[in-house]
Formats: sequence, structure tokens, C-alpha cells
Amino acid sequence: MTMLTGAYVPGTSVVHRVPAGWKLALLAAGCTALLFARSLPWVGVALVVVVGLYA
Repeated sequence: MTMLTGAYVPGTSVVHRVPAGWKLALLAAGCTALLFARSLPWVGVALVVVVGLYA
């Protein structure tokens, strides 16, 4: 079995420099917060944050 090492693209952004543990903790916190989103406006806020992070 081969690894996907050819897909790795090094980066220098703030997100690339943050340790993996912090990124996983933020992901877990975001998923947990989304579970408690009881109204459509909060889901909209989450969508805006996700789109903003991808931009």
C-alpha cells in the first residue's frame, strides 16, 4: 500500500503553523457547538465561518 505523499502541499499560513493538536481541539469544539445549535441563524453563522475559513 502506498501513501498519498504526492498530495502534500507545504504552506506557510497561520493555519499551517498551528500545531495539529490545536486544530483537532478546535474541530471537536466546533462540532460540539454545532450539535447545540437549536436555530437556523446559528447554523447560518457556522456556515459563514466555514466558508470564511475556506476562503
